[in-house]
Order: sequence, then C-alpha cells, then structure tokens
Amino acid sequence: MRRKALAFTLAALVCGATLDAEASPPTAPSESPLAKWDPIESLNRSTYRFNIWLDRWLLLPVVQVYRNVPEPARNRVRNFFANLDELPTLANTLLQGSPVKASTTVARFALNTTVGVAGVFDPASRWGLIRYQEDFGQTLGRWGVGPGPYVVLPFFGPSSLRDTVGIGGDRAMLWALGAATIDELNTAFAVLTPAEVVSLREANDFRYAELGPFEYELVRYTYLEYRKVLVGE
Repeated sequence: MRRKALAFTLAALVCGATLDAEASPPTAPSESPLAKWDPIESLNRSTYRFNIWLDRWLLLPVVQVYRNVPEPARNRVRNFFANLDELPTLANTLLQGSPVKASTTVARFALNTTVGVAGVFDPASRWGLIRYQEDFGQTLGRWGVGPGPYVVLPFFGPSSLRDTVGIGGDRAMLWALGAATIDELNTAFAVLTPAEVVSLREANDFRYAELGPFEYELVRYTYLEYRKVLVGE
C-alpha cells in the first residue's frame, strides 16, 4: 500500500535536492533539461491541480488534527503500515529472483507481526534485518518492461504507465499469497488506504505550489529518475 503516498515521499526528495527506452521520443537540444516523455501533459497537469486542491483542502486539515495524537502513537501507526507492505515486497522479491531479500522480508514480517505485536513495533530493524521495498512496477522494470509515458494519477500522484499497472499487480499479489479474498482486500483497502495516506502525509513537510513555476516539471523529472534508479535502468 505504499504507492498511494509516493507523491509525498518523492516530494521529500525534490525538496532535499517507453514501454521501452527506444519508444521514448528523443529530447531535442532546445528542450528543457527537465523534459520527459509526457504525451498527455495537458490531462496530467489538470490532475496535478486536482491533487493540489485535494491536498490543501482535505488532506492537510486532517493531518493537522492527526498531529494532536502523541508522536509515539503516530510512530506505531507508521510501523503497522510498513509491516503490511512487507507482503507485496515478499512477492516481488520472489518474482525478481532475490532469495536473500525474500528470506529477510519473511523474517522481518514474522518477527514484527509476533514480537512486534501486529507490526506496531519494529524489533526486526533493531536486530539488523534490512527493510526492502519492492513493488510490481519495479518487478516489471527488472523484467525489461520500460516505464512508458508519464502519468499523474488522482490521489496517487506521479506515476508511469508501468507503475500504474504495478499498483494493480501489488493488490493481486496479496490475493495470490492467500492473504485475503478479493472482497476482503477491497474492504481492507477502502478502510486502511486513507489512514495510511494521512500517516505518511503527516511525516512529510512538503507543500504543493512552493517549488516555483516549474514545480510540475521538477516533480515529473525527479519521480522518473528516482524510479529509474530503483529499477536499475
């Protein structure tokens, strides 16, 4: 369930600093160095403005209320959702042929779910078990599928065609792992996704419309380059 809040994780990177590659149009010398393949840019910009409105008038007010919750309790909530994310990570590490990552993820999930009381505590990190984060978009990339065109998704934020497909893939993996039925998954996502978004947004100080006139281009460039690094392209 990490992708719905990736816009905010990405924003932190911004503030701190083809269906394959051949399918992407070449960048002309006169174009901005931030230029990326964005054939539906007009629609993407409209969606970006919608996300700004949603963040400013709905999400941030909820975050302000949530910050009245004591910080230790908020940390426990973040740990809980991080533990749930171990399940799609496990499936993706197996699909990527990474037995070390897969075994570490199994150990983390088992330890944090039991000793960590359903994941609200994170003894696995204290005991030196590295937390990996793998999603189906990354798996597709490791299999040779290019990112395709840039896409801005309502609620989810920056994405690509490959990563958009990956969101559905991660949900399907939870079902394939036997974690829940389709109806149970739909109910769980409806209940847990808003709570996770609020939790992750609270931990990030990024504010839309504060990065200057080229914010859209900067977010687009940073997202695509960040994903390229994760995939190893």
